Amino acid sequence: MVSVRTSILEDLDAYPRTSRRSRATPSTAKSRYKVGPLFAADPEIAADLLSALLATVTPGSLVFLDPPLPNAAAGELVSRLGWRPIFETARMYRGDPLQLPVDELFGVTTFELG
Repeated sequence: MVSVRTSILEDLDAYPRTSRRSRATPSTAKSRYKVGPLFAADPEIAADLLSALLATVTPGSLVFLDPPLPNAAAGELVSRLGWRPIFETARMYRGDPLQLPVDELFGVTTFELG
């Protein structure tokens, strides 16, 4: 399990991966877990990756996931799992927004990093 955010990129291969474009990584702080980024080719793969990660956390721990609002399938996934929002935020751009594969993004890394 990754213990500090700075080591996530170094340890990516230790986490579930179903294809070149599908990956999920957790970062932890005591008994709180933040899942992200969570990239998957489709909602089924995202659900499988999330399930694999949840199987590794301490029972009773808090687990957070920040799905991007433009990906309706990500919102449906967390709703289906019974997760509830605790706050919302808006991404703002000056100039042209980045062209991201939002349909393959089920959880952002952090709001600080995007």
